Amino acid sequence: MTAPTSEESARLAYERAVQKRDAAQYVMTRVPLELASEAHQQYMARAEAAHAAFLAWMGLRAAA
Repeated sequence: MTAPTSEESARLAYERAVQKRDAAQYVMTRVPLELASEAHQQYMARAEAAHAAFLAWMGLRAAA
């Protein structure tokens, strides 16, 4: 087996750099999106609970 030429070495180094870049982009975009989605779901659950409490309070107020 012969040693890789400088062109082959450069191509392999470039491919490794692209793979590292792609992995970094995944971490920088996908993970924050998942965290934002989870935070939004928690916010909506609290908002729905607050709305239900408000409707119950209005029902009690109307009955009084």
